[in-house]
Amino acid sequence: MTGAKVERAASCKGVVFAALVVAVVSSASGCRARDCDNDTAPEGTRFQVEVLEELPDSNRCHLFKVEPGDSFFLTAGPTVEVGGGEDSHSCLSTEVAGPPEGVATDFEYAGGCYSGGGLTGECDIQFSEVCPGLEDAGYVHFYFRGSEHPGPPRGLLDAIPSVVTFEILTSVRKECWQNSPDPSCTDKYRVRISRLVQE
Repeated sequence: MTGAKVERAASCKGVVFAALVVAVVSSASGCRARDCDNDTAPEGTRFQVEVLEELPDSNRCHLFKVEPGDSFFLTAGPTVEVGGGEDSHSCLSTEVAGPPEGVATDFEYAGGCYSGGGLTGECDIQFSEVCPGLEDAGYVHFYFRGSEHPGPPRGLLDAIPSVVTFEILTSVRKECWQNSPDPSCTDKYRVRISRLVQE
């Protein structure tokens, strides 16, 4: 194998594990198609998330009330183009349509959610017990992580079920801190996410 081929192979291997929603700088044009694999789903596609276990490093605040054996659901939103620029290429990424469905919480969702792609989202919340009368008391941020790298796992939106980490961060506004024992708290779970068959 020539030096040029070895260099290109090493470059391809290095970018395979890049985050789905982050544009990756690559000098090897042969890698570009692989960077965007398996990160889209048709709008309206439903996903079931089954909780397998709570991880040891979870903060265990349990404002998002799930336990092993429970399931909740996420719905795919529109697919948009992300990244791109002079030194990077763009990819298509599927946003999440809204917050997780089918699970009780100690807060209420207020307004819409902002999607980061790959079924990641951030939603404003109302927290009547901590900040009564305050419409925008804080936010929740939910996302998935793979085992090989810190970003969203590849194949998350595939038809084949994936076992990954689901994290949900709950953050309360500064003016509520004196009333909140955990102003910022992250629960972490091992989950199985499955793409449901469309009827």
